Amino acid sequence: MKRSYYHGSSPHEHWPSSCKKRTEEASSESDLSKSELLEALRRSQTRAREAENMAKEACAEKA
Repeated sequence: MKRSYYHGSSPHEHWPSSCKKRTEEASSESDLSKSELLEALRRSQTRAREAENMAKEACAEKA
């Protein structure tokens, strides 16, 4: 079993404050990035559903 240097505490607790600040900034950028990706995914799924419905309607009109 591998022993941890940080013995019961997170490695983040030992980082200098400048590293913590960069980590927090990266985290907020990451959250923004995630929300942008989720919004893009939602729009993409909406367009896919609309296209599927249009294809079904076109197919029904042919029949």
